[in-house]
Amino acid sequence: MVVKSSLKKAARVLIHVIVLTSLVSLAGYYLLFHNLPTYTKLPPVSDCKLQRQACLTSLTTDAEVEFEISPKNPDPTELLYLDVSFKGISPDSVRVRFDGKSMKMGPLEYELKKQAADVGISRFSGKGGLSVCIRGVMEWVVVVSIKLGNQLYEVPFEMETNYNP
Repeated sequence: MVVKSSLKKAARVLIHVIVLTSLVSLAGYYLLFHNLPTYTKLPPVSDCKLQRQACLTSLTTDAEVEFEISPKNPDPTELLYLDVSFKGISPDSVRVRFDGKSMKMGPLEYELKKQAADVGISRFSGKGGLSVCIRGVMEWVVVVSIKLGNQLYEVPFEMETNYNP
């Protein structure tokens, strides 16, 4: 009689554990996969070279992005100043990632900080740096990642650097 009662208790505890584990798993699944940002990767802005000038593109029909790197025609050993301005939106965060176009150059990603700006303009800026390539000329894809609410945009720009020691 005591053994039968103990088995019933153990079975109830096991059922409770299984139900609780299932509920926690379902809640975790929902939180993990239903709160992911919507991801939009725009085509490269290929008609503007960042090493020469600021580049302007449309993010949406109502929003523009202007990206500028200083100094112009940078040597890869120089400190870079990164500046991204927005019209029509105010992003939550902005990151800039430098990817070697034909050669992987390691993780080169920089978080930009929000700056004071004119009315209707949102501005982020920060500092960054590049890796030196022994080939002399290096082509880069510079990706601006923009977090806006539950939306994540990636806008790729192109530039090149020259290194002649």
